Amino acid sequence: MHSPRTTVARLRQGWATLLILTVGATVAVLGVGAAPASAYPGKPLTEFSFYVHTTNTTTAYNLGCNQGSFDGTHGLTASRVTLAYGVQKSNLSGNILTGTGATITRAQVEAVAENLALGYYACSPLNSTLYLNLGTNNDNSTETSSMGNDWGNVVHDVNNWISGHAAQVLVQGANDMEPGFAASYSSTLAWANGYNGNSNAGLYLNFGSADGCPQTTHTNGACNNGWNQRGLWTLSWNIAAAICAPEIYYTANAKQWEQIALYGGTQGNTSHYIAVWDEYDLNTATLSPQGAWDAFLTQLYSNSTTASAPLYSMEIHNE
Repeated sequence: MHSPRTTVARLRQGWATLLILTVGATVAVLGVGAAPASAYPGKPLTEFSFYVHTTNTTTAYNLGCNQGSFDGTHGLTASRVTLAYGVQKSNLSGNILTGTGATITRAQVEAVAENLALGYYACSPLNSTLYLNLGTNNDNSTETSSMGNDWGNVVHDVNNWISGHAAQVLVQGANDMEPGFAASYSSTLAWANGYNGNSNAGLYLNFGSADGCPQTTHTNGACNNGWNQRGLWTLSWNIAAAICAPEIYYTANAKQWEQIALYGGTQGNTSHYIAVWDEYDLNTATLSPQGAWDAFLTQLYSNSTTASAPLYSMEIHNE
């Protein structure tokens, strides 16, 4: 079993060379620059992530058990789930849940994650690993480095508890970073740097959007609300703790994120994406998991610089 930092270090180095990756039942040989657009790998099994709407620990346990049973049934040795808790409160006391406006305390955030991990541990095969991402978002005009550092402490606390109770689960941070949300780029960057500066925090997953970013150019073009391609690349890849599962709800999003990766190439550090993220269960007017995969990989494999496949297909649900 690899630690979160070891796993991503291996992935970041390996994406530049020839890799053989097994994801569920999908085995793909990935050679950067070697494959035409029509030859991208097939979609792995889609795994569910959740907007948290309750503090009920039994509900959390059952979600974990469902994922563990799914992994066992399909022979998965690694899976990834994000719990989206909504925006952090600036006083660090908890979060405001997306969709309900209810407050969840910091202790309840941790309890929900811990019970999901217990459910996974109880129902999964012994050789499987769950990467559990604890997510917030940047819809907060007071986003600060202290908030990022504190979210890293939440991740660390849950990892410490899990190490003695459900060792097959590895916890990471996450943030739905969007130019369209309330936080400016500079304050979102402050959060990311605060998290990254917490040596106990591990990685964070950006599962956000690229609102208004260019679809056909990668010259650090402007995005919405004063953001730009460099900013999205920084938050999603160039910060040491960052990995990314971009929202691919429409074909335009696939084009935006390809161009962000290409911008990274001009800086000597091309972005690579760990997952494709869709919301089809919540909005059937958007791309399905297969549609999001096809749209994104068609774009990525149209250029040798970006021709590498994500490891996961992730879909957001209400829990």
